[in-house]
Amino acid sequence: MPKLDPKQIIHTAIISAFTFVTALIWRDVILDFIKVFVPPSNQLLYKFLTALIATIIIFLIIYLFVKTEHKAYSFRKKK
Repeated sequence: MPKLDPKQIIHTAIISAFTFVTALIWRDVILDFIKVFVPPSNQLLYKFLTALIATIIIFLIIYLFVKTEHKAYSFRKKK
């Protein structure tokens, strides 16, 4: 197990904070888009579909990130 580095922890926390803020901004944009272009009777369905698609995309990104990190850690360990 790699040793915890305070600089790396702070770096990760800052990136996470900026990512969270960006996600909140996009959330507002998506909700406004739905209000403008989708009839009120179908808004809940489109919000659900948007959340489902976003969840799948984020899951895939996290999966690829973890897989890449695992390969990088394995490569460093071999050296």
